[in-house]
Amino acid sequence: MSFIVRPSNPDSDEDCAGIAAAIDVAFVEGDSWFKKNNCKHRCETGDTIKSILTAETCSTFLLAENQDGKILGALRVDWNEETKIGHFGMLGVPTANAGQGIGKALVAATILFLKDKKSQTEIQMPVVATRNERLIAWYERQGFKRIGDIFPFPVPEIMLDEYVGKIDMIQMRREL
Repeated sequence: MSFIVRPSNPDSDEDCAGIAAAIDVAFVEGDSWFKKNNCKHRCETGDTIKSILTAETCSTFLLAENQDGKILGALRVDWNEETKIGHFGMLGVPTANAGQGIGKALVAATILFLKDKKSQTEIQMPVVATRNERLIAWYERQGFKRIGDIFPFPVPEIMLDEYVGKIDMIQMRREL
């Protein structure tokens, strides 16, 4: 399958809705196992994406789409003009689109975007570490390294009671 990666258009309802759908499906498929039923969704509508793009001047989404314009995956990119440390998160590629290099292409495009367009010198992101060695290893193959100590999941109020205090995160980084 062929696809392109491009920045989202904040004024496009289709972009916002497609990004939300891809990220939401990926998060429900991936890390919803430890969350309360009413907290499993990451982005239920395009309004969530639009509100992020409206509120944050140093934030955008990159998306991967096929030749028909269907969004196959997306991620959020943030940058800091002072520290020159970029961040990304909300990387979502639904299982139906997995194994095609979409996630890898999104991360590679993020690295180029932050380095070439936003003059960032480093990129960081937190990753759920509990039951997630496969994903951490995937990021390491993309050139990221684990930094710092493992820390607790930062939003315990969305977690099922039996997992509170048992889900850990690790910060990862890569120089640009």
